[in-house]
Amino acid sequence: MPDDSIEAARLWRKAHLDRSYTIDYRRTRHPRHAAVREAAQAAMQADPPAKSWRDRHDRARARTAEIELALLEGRSLDRDQTMAVLTAQIANMRQRLLSIPSRVVLDVPAEARLKVVEIIEREVFAALAEISGIK
Repeated sequence: MPDDSIEAARLWRKAHLDRSYTIDYRRTRHPRHAAVREAAQAAMQADPPAKSWRDRHDRARARTAEIELALLEGRSLDRDQTMAVLTAQIANMRQRLLSIPSRVVLDVPAEARLKVVEIIEREVFAALAEISGIK
């Protein structure tokens, strides 16, 4: 490398130095490093890593607040309450269906009561068995 002038040193450096051997060049220009950098940036944007327990705690509190807000706004339902309501409605429907024969029997003439009650009971039990999945 010439040391008589700065200009001569710059010309020699430009002619003889392969920039691909420098770490800065590899970090900014090399495709492998660029792909790794882009993947890391995409991962950071998708879900930044938790740097401490406080970050994890803050995320959990934010998620809990979002769930509570959805419940308050009516965009979501509480599973236990929904199951309780559905169970009560299904039990009520079952009782109403099972009471059909005893309510209908009073409207049927005395000679046919037994036969009508048997037919209605058979159909109600078949419908309930089909709903419950029993064959």
